Amino acid sequence: MATKTRAEMIDWTLEVLGVKPAGQSASAEDADLVGRYFDATYASLRKLGVAPFATSAVPEWAQASFAHIVAADLTNHYGITGERLADLKSAAAKGRRDLTEQCANGVEQTPVVPNWF
Repeated sequence: MATKTRAEMIDWTLEVLGVKPAGQSASAEDADLVGRYFDATYASLRKLGVAPFATSAVPEWAQASFAHIVAADLTNHYGITGERLADLKSAAAKGRRDLTEQCANGVEQTPVVPNWF
């Protein structure tokens, strides 16, 4: 399973927003702005118990959800409107549901061992 670093997630979020094409470098201002939103979103999701990972290693199962949530929070800043805005907000809502479901289903259970001896 391939994880993504904070920097890779910031780049991906800028791609989701349509701010930068894949393979090109982000401007320092864009990377800084998305980084601040990334950190705030991570802190919020962590408090809710749906970000049980470090920002240095975002697991594959959380990457798209996380990128869409951060991107949706940045739509006003980048002037995204209309159908694109609706699509990003919808993807963010789905991302929140998916993270919640993944974490609810992924909680490790302690097996019950019968004491028959």
